[in-house]
Amino acid sequence: MKNASIMLDHQPPAVVFERLPDGDAVVRLYDNIKDAADVAQPGETDPEQEPGSAYLADEVMFMLPAARAAEETRESVAADFSGWWKYGEAWEGQEKAPTVEERLAVMEDFMVAIMEG
Repeated sequence: MKNASIMLDHQPPAVVFERLPDGDAVVRLYDNIKDAADVAQPGETDPEQEPGSAYLADEVMFMLPAARAAEETRESVAADFSGWWKYGEAWEGQEKAPTVEERLAVMEDFMVAIMEG
């Protein structure tokens, strides 16, 4: 999934590789990272915004299933950044993602548990 020119409150690393408890991994790649103050048009800058307090970047994000995540690291993804970037642009989501109904049922159960206890 690709996000073009997102605003961040920190300078991101080029590769973020986060392993999840189930063994899957979330991978975020950042490219064209620029200080927002450097790319702002005249009149768009906030006089109170300090240089280095906001950044613009292109981002791709994708999930790796546990079997594949076990084979990869932040370093291995960084070594083939352009290949993984193309993979991230084409990634449309995981097949085992819960449906809206399943997510709503979990939230309802959670709310009932909070009210009871």
